[in-house]
Amino acid sequence: MRKKLYILLATLGFLTYSSDIFAQDANTKIKAIFIYNFAKYVEWPPQKANSDFVITLVTSNTGLIKELEKMALTCKVGSQKIVIKVCTKPSEIGTSNLLFLGNDKVSQIAEYNTKCLANNILLVTEGTGLIKKGAILSFVYADNKQQFELSKINAKKAGLYVSNNLANMAKTVEQ
Repeated sequence: MRKKLYILLATLGFLTYSSDIFAQDANTKIKAIFIYNFAKYVEWPPQKANSDFVITLVTSNTGLIKELEKMALTCKVGSQKIVIKVCTKPSEIGTSNLLFLGNDKVSQIAEYNTKCLANNILLVTEGTGLIKKGAILSFVYADNKQQFELSKINAKKAGLYVSNNLANMAKTVEQ
């Protein structure tokens, strides 16, 4: 009886752990799809359209990196090929179009925001309150689903135009 109880508890523990992994995996895929679609609803200055579309990731979320690398193999932003780049310092951003700053790196948002503003880069973060710190789009989890906040003001400061279609999908919009 004791052995059966142990096996049952071990199985329940594994299933709980597995469901957490599956939930994280699904959320990672959703974020990757959102990031790709954000690119389709933002207009960059003309000089940004003459080369590859560079998505730079500053995160330790290897699942998100892998998902975006898979998408980059088959998807484009308009006619631009997608290139995924991972960096660890603001000086490595280069000619990015979109910068994703993971929640494990948001303590450095001020430094990254300065580079993004100067180079017409869409700054995407994850966490509540980051719009006030310079993010243009920020993932938030509310009402049991992945959502995002948007700041058209921050986009304008970065020389970017965000479509009303994207604004209509945002949870909160700062005009």
